[in-house]
Amino acid sequence: MEYILVDVSVIRFNKIGSEGLSSHTVEGESLSFAEDDFANYRTDIQAYLDTQKDVVRGKVRFL
Repeated sequence: MEYILVDVSVIRFNKIGSEGLSSHTVEGESLSFAEDDFANYRTDIQAYLDTQKDVVRGKVRFL
């Protein structure tokens, strides 16, 4: 799952200064961003969450 964090961090870093941009064209250069940065990773995230359903978690008590 760490690669997802790295990839999405790079994607979001590259968007700094132009957040929310959906389309932009200047002298032949065209920019447009996907609305969901995690869209490409949905299947991997869901597979991870499915494996976590059977994990038994203990109790933590604070004094």
